[in-house]
Amino acid sequence: MFKLAALIALSAWIPEVANAREIAVCGESEGHSFYPKLGLSSANEDRWIPDRITGGRITLTETSKGEHDIFYANATGAAGSAKNDGAMVTTLGSVGDSLGVLVAYPDTGQIESYAFIVNADGKAEVMWTVNRYGPLVRKVSAFKANCSFFTP
Repeated sequence: MFKLAALIALSAWIPEVANAREIAVCGESEGHSFYPKLGLSSANEDRWIPDRITGGRITLTETSKGEHDIFYANATGAAGSAKNDGAMVTTLGSVGDSLGVLVAYPDTGQIESYAFIVNADGKAEVMWTVNRYGPLVRKVSAFKANCSFFTP
């Protein structure tokens, strides 16, 4: 039954993916995360720690309707789409060689912001943040990842 449900969900998702073009493809992320002091369920003190998503991948796509989505692969190898995971994906705007995207997961308490840019050296990169305010892990993180390309 699970396989049938997964197949139905995937078939509804494929047409949108097939009509989307890749705007940016970025590799693993590196940055820092802040964990607040929350008592027994979390850290015993506020702290910033180095953080990275080894083997991670971020791909920004755009449909023929101009709608964006974030496809990802995380450090555990899990992959998915922000929209397919129930997120609201909002294009914030484009200025020169940059594009801002906001991703909100209202059901899980997570907000992500992405700034895709071409830096002064002409290299594509994404700077992104995640703020988890939901019940499981509360933290804020700031990351940077190099991109093989970004076409604003």
